[in-house]
Amino acid sequence: MTELNIVQHRFDSFRSLMPHRIREILLVSSVYDAYVLEEDGGLEERIWEQYMEHGLSSVPRIRKASSIEASLAIIENETVDLVLTIVHDDDDLALELAGKVKALKPQLPVVFLITDPMMLETYTNRRVLPMDRVFLWQNDPSLLLAIVKNFEDQLNVAHDTKTGKVRVILLVEDSVSHYSLFLPMMYTAIMKLTRQLMDDGLNHLHKQLRMRSRAKIILVDNFEDALRVYKEYQSYLLGVITDVRFWSQGELDAEAGIKLAKHFREGLPELPICIQSAEPDKNRKRAIDLDAHFLDKSSNHLLDELECWLMEFMGFGDFIFRNDQAEEVCRANSPRELMKCLETVPIDVVVQHARHQDFSHWMMARTEIKIAERLYPARIDDFAEMEGVRRFLIQVIGTELDEKQSDVVTVYSPSKDPNALRFMRLGDGSLGGKARGISFLRYLLARQEIRLEFPDVLIQIPSALVICSDIFQQFMHKYDLWEFCLNEKTEHIDIQNRFLELPDPQELAENLTNYLKHVTVPLAIRSSSILEDSRNLPLAGLYSTFMLRNNEESLDARLAALLRAIKLVWASTFGDDPKAYFQQTPYHLRDERMSVVIQNLGGDRHDDHFYPTFSGVAQSHNFYPISYMKPEDGVVQIALGLGKTVVEGGPIVRFCPKYPQILPQFVKIRDWLYFTQKYFYALDMKCVSSSQTSPISDDDLRQLPIEVAEKHGVLQHVASVYQGDSDLLVDSFFYEGPRIITFAKVLRDPKLQLGKLLGKIMKDSESAMRTPVEIEFAVDLGHNGKPIFYPLQLRPMTSKRKWESVQIDKEAIDKAICYSNQAHGNGVIDSICDIVFVAPEEFDKTKTREIAMEIGTINRQLVEQNRPYLLIGFGRWGSVDPSMGIGVKWSQISGVKVMVEVGLPDFNVDPAQGTHFFQNVTSLNIGCLSIPNETESRLDWEWLRKRSVKQITAHLKHVRLNDPLEIRIDGRKGEAVVLHNT
Repeated sequence: MTELNIVQHRFDSFRSLMPHRIREILLVSSVYDAYVLEEDGGLEERIWEQYMEHGLSSVPRIRKASSIEASLAIIENETVDLVLTIVHDDDDLALELAGKVKALKPQLPVVFLITDPMMLETYTNRRVLPMDRVFLWQNDPSLLLAIVKNFEDQLNVAHDTKTGKVRVILLVEDSVSHYSLFLPMMYTAIMKLTRQLMDDGLNHLHKQLRMRSRAKIILVDNFEDALRVYKEYQSYLLGVITDVRFWSQGELDAEAGIKLAKHFREGLPELPICIQSAEPDKNRKRAIDLDAHFLDKSSNHLLDELECWLMEFMGFGDFIFRNDQAEEVCRANSPRELMKCLETVPIDVVVQHARHQDFSHWMMARTEIKIAERLYPARIDDFAEMEGVRRFLIQVIGTELDEKQSDVVTVYSPSKDPNALRFMRLGDGSLGGKARGISFLRYLLARQEIRLEFPDVLIQIPSALVICSDIFQQFMHKYDLWEFCLNEKTEHIDIQNRFLELPDPQELAENLTNYLKHVTVPLAIRSSSILEDSRNLPLAGLYSTFMLRNNEESLDARLAALLRAIKLVWASTFGDDPKAYFQQTPYHLRDERMSVVIQNLGGDRHDDHFYPTFSGVAQSHNFYPISYMKPEDGVVQIALGLGKTVVEGGPIVRFCPKYPQILPQFVKIRDWLYFTQKYFYALDMKCVSSSQTSPISDDDLRQLPIEVAEKHGVLQHVASVYQGDSDLLVDSFFYEGPRIITFAKVLRDPKLQLGKLLGKIMKDSESAMRTPVEIEFAVDLGHNGKPIFYPLQLRPMTSKRKWESVQIDKEAIDKAICYSNQAHGNGVIDSICDIVFVAPEEFDKTKTREIAMEIGTINRQLVEQNRPYLLIGFGRWGSVDPSMGIGVKWSQISGVKVMVEVGLPDFNVDPAQGTHFFQNVTSLNIGCLSIPNETESRLDWEWLRKRSVKQITAHLKHVRLNDPLEIRIDGRKGEAVVLHNT
């Protein structure tokens, strides 16, 4: 056989590998979840990328369905290779769907993506339940590719080992949370390994073919299956990764991994084996005795250590133009760079790649589907002369790039104008939760006819650039920061200073320099972690946001301020409040990854300040409906200026979008006078010397008296004037008197139609996401002509778990020491013996910061003793405005189980649902009872005073009871009682 024939035979063997493909994927989910998987998760992009690397002309197609009936119709009438279904805590449809799929097609694999770690135990017994595999979805996009590849590996391993001698890695792991982390990392490492092994002399087509020979990963969760894989593929085993404790003969065997390793070692003495366990003291030495590597599953560096082991022991990318001698002529890492190369590369090289359809393949891998589809039908024979090929390629690529729809998430490059593309991503990692919400909101608005329905309003989502999570990860790994940041003894200020001291990532700085050449407007630098703004874990307000005026005289100064803000957002991942919050959840801070959203600030400049007319938060579910209002009618909370006032619990105006001109929380003029907004937030646009500002504060943000907004001509849009003589509120500013922010003119504006507009967006968003939603927005009325509505963020509201039925009868209400008909949460709590309360006689609303510190001290003691407690205070918990309540942080109340907000005659604050604090309380199912003054709700202070005091501070009393309280919260009715047997 000649050398040419040998090479051809070898590649023919590679061509025959992986005959079984996941070509048709059925995604069963809400519209929102489907979008997240495809756009932020990059499922289609990554599948296209890998299939193009394999040189295939056909690629997987993702079908979507949102009901069981639609799913079964597709499965019965069309070809489906894999069913993916997202399982939320309030979803009963998944098991029903899986059962019916298996009854219809038993061999069709069904995969559950679980969004809440607390649900894993319910779905892990695959011997009884109808699904094939369960994965824990924590917004890590690489998991999606790993799922597809792993099922393809199962289908192809028998054929590929025999035909191409492909190697096998065996993973023995029964923990869903662990293999959901391991598989993505392992596939990433294997892809890197395969690329490193490629012969530099091979052309692009050969590289595609070579990728087919990558190692297969076989995942099993029990001893018997592990032995079966060993017997079948002993000659092809590249390595084994095994847990110690897993299933054997139908029972959990604490020695299974050790037995398995001994068996493998006897047959294959040189086989690389990695044993992992959460019990290092017990199993580390045993692993070493077996000549196996050991990993501690509780280590903060588990994934890094596993990746290092894979690279050490089991040893796509740029488009490379090559001539017929396989020499590199030019290299491109983006479609626009490809266009530049096409202008100068020799025509014979262009023709050679076009003949093999390399351009269409590469474009498909980059998810430039429209370009690939236009290039693929063309053949060399279609052109009269070869230069026509070059002109055709440049024309097609250039035209399609320029005609992209505005809702596309574009990969950033220096050649692109940020002002034209509106939403871009920098990096290959996740967009993160906040950016996901913005991106999905763009996606919805681009497909709705909402702009036609509201022709007198300009609806503009501010332009944004997302710094993806992989850049954060690279920074953390490069400077070995994980151990330092996760150490409980490390102060947050030390973490901030450490991040600021380290050199700026060079590539990031270069890209942002070009970005700032185009973008000169004020910027909001927002956190967007991969777990943030999810159903189960809002993490609202726990990470940092910075406002930058972005108007310094030099580009270097603007860049320095932007990079400093990005680093501080990264550092906020490890703040005191996130650490305390994560301790109350089944999640781990070590798994968190931080993306950053750089978003143009919506609003207008007024003299030396920049702000919108007003900002707000709209929720499609109202937890505290009043009168004939229904929970599903929603609620909106708005305030003058930037949104900090709303999200941090300041004075707001609350209304129902269905009845925007009815404001039931202000029954009396006195309420308007006392609770009206007196200050607002704006961005200071004056250039201040860096020596006068703190590098770790939002000094560009200012709290200004509303008189400043009146000078700017802004207050007139949102305020009324109180006339003492008539005891009335009038709209005209010709009158003298206190300015009261009522938004009366805004709420009846026939052009803006704010209630109707918000109701429409919330209804469509809730339908798409199949869960109640929350929208942050801003409105600017200062321009001549149309008002501008800025949708800023969209997130799912915290999901309600299936609430147990809680009975609160009249007898319970009569004997309760505390009763509330404005309660949030659900369940019966009977484990609390400790009560911490602010004594009414000691309460001073000018001392709320001191009170918060005292609460933090007692909280630390009770947390150390593992004693949940009931916290009672005045006004809104978590409000940063002292006139509205006690501004506790999460680190100061991390052990609380139930909170009570009490009103006083001159301190009767309405509950604020739109605050970040309220979102986090909701997500953790912390009971929250509101006791407004002069209502049916009540608190028996005399009973409290008669209890023996365990601890007393300047403003607090800590009572410990011999017998626990019984706290009943009926989430359906919003009622709660606190009972005690004395």
